[in-house]
Amino acid sequence: MFYKIGHRGAAGHAPENTIKSFKKALALGADMIELDVHICQTGEPVVIHNKDTKRLNKKKGLIKNIDYSELKKLKIPKLENVLNIINGKARVNIELKGRDTAAPVSEIIKKYIQKKNWKNSDFLISSFDKKLLKETHACFPEIRKALLVGPLRPYSLWLKRFPFIFKQHLKFAKEINSYSIHLHRKLINKKIIAMAQKEKLKIFIYTVNKEKEISHLKTLGIDGIFSDYPDRL
Repeated sequence: MFYKIGHRGAAGHAPENTIKSFKKALALGADMIELDVHICQTGEPVVIHNKDTKRLNKKKGLIKNIDYSELKKLKIPKLENVLNIINGKARVNIELKGRDTAAPVSEIIKKYIQKKNWKNSDFLISSFDKKLLKETHACFPEIRKALLVGPLRPYSLWLKRFPFIFKQHLKFAKEINSYSIHLHRKLINKKIIAMAQKEKLKIFIYTVNKEKEISHLKTLGIDGIFSDYPDRL
């Protein structure tokens, strides 16, 4: 199956990581919806990309230092609010952004599986932070996990030129029983795809918005694409 993944909902059509954006992604037929999670001061996992609120109210208040009652005024939803909106209509990729997100997010997922008729396969936990992925694996070994690999220079140049460096990421992914590995669009090439497929890992590419590039990537045999415009996938 090729996954059409709505990046932060449908961020090209509505403000990212908002209820409006998630509803739009569902309306556009996304197979999976990606979102970002931090923990606020009162302990709730909240859906926002940045660690502070500067982009929302021009004040650099850290999410970890703000009560949810205040974040709610900025229309920042709790993870559970978003899951209730999605309600099994699409799979969910939760990217762990902040410290101490692994355990509370795992507990919420367990609750939705045990009490709300969701399945393990409806969830995918991803992060750039290997520590958070290890913590997730310890909390919930069965849940699907994914390592995010970014385009840091000059590392990205070396990774593409010498794909054997990629083996380090594959080794870690296997250690935590990953379902997939998520690569920046500038990192992808046929050798890297073959290496991941040999390890039976799905390959998802982020974040691709141009239709020509989307079409090209699909010819390479990848398993999914993140886009701000899921309707282009």
